[in-house]
Amino acid sequence: MNPRERLNRIMIFQPVDGPPFWSVEGVTEGAVRRWIQEGPFPLGMSVSVVFPLDGHEIICLDTAPLPSFVPRTIEKNDRWKTASDNYGFTVRTLREQTVTPTA
Repeated sequence: MNPRERLNRIMIFQPVDGPPFWSVEGVTEGAVRRWIQEGPFPLGMSVSVVFPLDGHEIICLDTAPLPSFVPRTIEKNDRWKTASDNYGFTVRTLREQTVTPTA
């Protein structure tokens, strides 16, 4: 069963051969470093080779409010970054987790 057939069957509540395996948020660089340190992740391998994902298509939807908020950094230190995003939310993230590797 290919990913499209699987999704179509899931959407109409029919049985499938297994759950879809998609990356929603990506894998952070910090997670890969930790996996390498702990041993289960092969050194020098790409995330996409270790975790083969189902095929997917990217559809760009503009869901930003009109007029949109202007993203800005509120506070930044060695560990944390606090910023407002284009939806107006204030988000606090660890600076080491703000970069995701490309798969």
